[in-house]
Amino acid sequence: MFKKALFKSLYFWYFIVVFSWLANFTYLIIYQGKDQGLNLIKLLTVYPIFIFITIIIWKSKDLFDGKWFKKWTIFKHRDFPSFGKNLSLSIFIASAVSLFAELMIIRLHSAYFPVFAFYKNISLFSCFLGLGIGFARVRSKIISYVMVLPLFVLQILFIDAVSSSPLGKTLLNPIPEHFTMGLGGIVSYDSAFSVYIFLTLVFAFNVICFIPLGQIVAVNMEKFKNKTASYAWNLLGSLFGILVFSIISFLSTPPTVWIIIFTLALAVLMRKSTYALLVSMIFMSITLIFITSQPVNETSLYSPYQNLKIKFGGDIIFVEANKTYFQKIADFSEKNTQGKDYLKDWADYYDTPFLVKPQAEDVLIVGSGAGNDVAAALRSGAATVDAVEIDPALVRVGRLLHPEAPYSSSKVDIIVTDARTYIKNVQKDYDLIVYGVLDSHTLLSGQSSVRLDSFVYTVEAFKEAREKLKPGGVVVLTFAGGKEVVGKKLYLMLTEAFDGKKPRAYQTKNLTFIAGEDLSKNIHSVKRSVDLSEYYDRNTIKVDMATDDWPFLYMTLKKFPVSAVILILILLSVSITMLFGLLQGYKKTFTATSFFLGAGFMLVEAKGITELALYYGTTWFVNSIVISAILILGFLANFIVMKVGKLNKALIYILLIGTLFAGYYLGYDNSILYMGQLGKIIFTFLITLPIFFSGLAFSMEIKTARSISVVLFSNLIGAMVGGFLEYNSMYFGYKFLYLIAAVVYLFAFISDKVSKNSG
Repeated sequence: MFKKALFKSLYFWYFIVVFSWLANFTYLIIYQGKDQGLNLIKLLTVYPIFIFITIIIWKSKDLFDGKWFKKWTIFKHRDFPSFGKNLSLSIFIASAVSLFAELMIIRLHSAYFPVFAFYKNISLFSCFLGLGIGFARVRSKIISYVMVLPLFVLQILFIDAVSSSPLGKTLLNPIPEHFTMGLGGIVSYDSAFSVYIFLTLVFAFNVICFIPLGQIVAVNMEKFKNKTASYAWNLLGSLFGILVFSIISFLSTPPTVWIIIFTLALAVLMRKSTYALLVSMIFMSITLIFITSQPVNETSLYSPYQNLKIKFGGDIIFVEANKTYFQKIADFSEKNTQGKDYLKDWADYYDTPFLVKPQAEDVLIVGSGAGNDVAAALRSGAATVDAVEIDPALVRVGRLLHPEAPYSSSKVDIIVTDARTYIKNVQKDYDLIVYGVLDSHTLLSGQSSVRLDSFVYTVEAFKEAREKLKPGGVVVLTFAGGKEVVGKKLYLMLTEAFDGKKPRAYQTKNLTFIAGEDLSKNIHSVKRSVDLSEYYDRNTIKVDMATDDWPFLYMTLKKFPVSAVILILILLSVSITMLFGLLQGYKKTFTATSFFLGAGFMLVEAKGITELALYYGTTWFVNSIVISAILILGFLANFIVMKVGKLNKALIYILLIGTLFAGYYLGYDNSILYMGQLGKIIFTFLITLPIFFSGLAFSMEIKTARSISVVLFSNLIGAMVGGFLEYNSMYFGYKFLYLIAAVVYLFAFISDKVSKNSG
């Protein structure tokens, strides 16, 4: 009786929340979107898709139990996505498709809504949970593989339509504790409600999208008698999926290409099913038609980092990055700005560094974007200009569209890499180092999943920049927004980096800081500005300076953001509900050892990616290499287990936890890196050894398990929980993750001993 009453109560409140969200969405359209030129066709599609999605989420167990569309979902051996007896190829392709789908959906989420960069890894967690549930349901007689693409299409259509609505602006920055560079954000309880419900809905529905993919991989792996060999093919397929997505990212392909590749890969798997092929092709066509429409005066360009939208308007070209304003491109030369006050203001702004430090011969510009700062440097008479820009697509835009053609000058050397790595490694000194408004500002607030340029604004980074200045050289740093807190942090960080020598601070169109050894002799006045130097010197607001271990520039103090804690609790509740609901009746689908191994691995992987990217670069290419290397280490560990057989588990865990403590104490010891190439090799081994030993422990677990699907399910759920534990870095710093991981791996060892003794 109680269970029935509880179900009715949940049913009631579920639909109250659903219709409240629709009512609030309608209010936003009517009262906030009437003057925004909204695409009514897209907006009208939100309602039926939203209702259908909420019904699917609520009735997801019925869907996967075959009570919907039985003709499409009934498991048939002759139609099942595989290559018959060639199980290794089946596992390889299914794993590649799943990994490709993960990367595709993560990229789509962040391209449509910067909210997914603020709340990092939420997209990844939902993929883990969906795949994990798919593994756990491997024994089901119903495999809804035909629904894979229709489910993905519904999600893509929904987020595309919502991004075009007034709610899309709220989703630019949903974290009230962070500063926003003038972006929209949560301003009321109703907007907070809309954001949290939207994130929860996308999370839950993405879980459902990945369940059939998990089933496809799991069924093929279960058929393989040698479990470690099965896992090896799974790792190789995942590695191939990363390789394919990295290549198409390098080629700056749009989402239409990603979706076509995903569909064709699914078609290869489902080639035996006429129904599956027909349904997939129909839904792919719908998606392509829907998402490719855009105004005639706009064009989109997908870089490996973000979605750039180019808007043409008179003599100014506007550039947006992931739905947010980024930069104006125009001819800011004196000849072209005469009589045009709107251009003259911006010309003075870009000329500021070169008026502060006139006759600077050797100039370094980091975050050069489409070339406005470079053009200003050339107008000032600079002899050489080194322009560092992480995004190759922005450089391409500058080459093709900038009216002053700064990137065509023989004085300019374009370096496509991240700012921190270039400054650390360059063997050259400069008269002037200019920090442009780096394109990653909109990603920094929440620490994006690839941590793009997240280590540019730390005390250590500014110290490295100081070392690259000539005698009398100057650093000019321009930052968009955050006058109170971010401005104070930058002021203190520059003071620390220059051994107590206080910078000058000015309010121009943005915040401008000037730092150097003796500013009284080396700088000139700043036009059209307000001097804030004394204001920051006297300001008593308490802030924590950003460091390499705690690089959260936009957070005032080391603390857990309340909004993030609320969302984590909501998503954990949703995850638990979906696990119990969708796995009802499935016994023996969990192993504690694999769960803790997954949680520990996620922490170690996050820490490893962070440190390796810090020293080798935070470009997409480096991150792809690092993630691929992690999979290769897992493959090598698994290969050793396959060939050697039984290993001493206690020794593996001792080495694993020991290397974690070594990393904790030596991870930020720069003296290792000063040893040259040998130091980098030692550092790399130090960071990656825990990943290797973790791979050994996990492969041993697979080898001795009764079911590989149970192990993989538990591991994926553990990885999701480990991802949530990673948020502790926002309070304790990234280094602390080593200690959390050590404790988690200790639990893995204890649970392995307990299960062995009880079994």
